Amino acid sequence: MNLINHFFIAFNILFILFNKSASVSEIVFFSLMFSVLIDFDQIIGKYLGKPEYHRRTWLEEPLGLVFFGIPISLVLGTIKTVYLPMTVISYATHIILDYLFIHEVSPFAPFYNKCVKVGFFKSMFLFPPFKEFLNKYYYGHLKEYKGKGISEIFILIPSLILFLIFVL
Repeated sequence: MNLINHFFIAFNILFILFNKSASVSEIVFFSLMFSVLIDFDQIIGKYLGKPEYHRRTWLEEPLGLVFFGIPISLVLGTIKTVYLPMTVISYATHIILDYLFIHEVSPFAPFYNKCVKVGFFKSMFLFPPFKEFLNKYYYGHLKEYKGKGISEIFILIPSLILFLIFVL
């Protein structure tokens, strides 16, 4: 899944659930921090020389939510109560979206790193320069999925429309 969809979907869910108890800037922060920047581990993996075919770490898997996301949410929840569910929901949204898209995941990492191919949405890139940027600095191996599957555009357009309705 591309980073744009990660942001829009997390933002929309958080806005629907927390627009009365959190500001738009807080919702943007949690959407970016816990649904988009989780993929930063792939950039680190590239620079550490990990194989291009699988740079995801256990942080992007369900146990990452349990061992990393929930403890962070408990700490942030002490600052403001609403931060606890906002953290967990953003993080969980990232993982769920990754599992909906056609690529390899390791559901039991870090204890068992066997990769399985999951999903039924295929990634697409609307902006070729963005794809080139991601290839250079983020994935290093990114190819638009050409096989069977539902195009990501069917998630992106409604998410973008809903986002615009919320912020305008």
